[in-house]
Amino acid sequence: MDAVRDLTTSRWPIRPLWAFLHCPVCDDPNVHPRRVEVNQNGRVVDISRYGIGHDERKKGLLRGSEIRLEFYCEQGDIFSINLRFHKGATTVWAEQLGHWEGDWPTPELWRD
Repeated sequence: MDAVRDLTTSRWPIRPLWAFLHCPVCDDPNVHPRRVEVNQNGRVVDISRYGIGHDERKKGLLRGSEIRLEFYCEQGDIFSINLRFHKGATTVWAEQLGHWEGDWPTPELWRD
């Protein structure tokens, strides 16, 4: 928790902030990267095992950029960690995207 406090105050030097990611649904520590999406007010770049894609979407009600990091855990939960930037403020939240049964839902981002 001290590293988090260091990032939210003006104390220097800032110690590195790192932690092991667990599934926010079931707390499984075995989490795999699935997809990365960057949305800059309607201009979208999508990175997955299948390559890099570009898309245009209707602009949302909120301005700013959003980064979505999608993961799946070995218990079957699919979720994302989202970061939204707007006028110097950054919000972070997790979102459950679904649950799968059977084979892996999507290959890992980095695996051959």
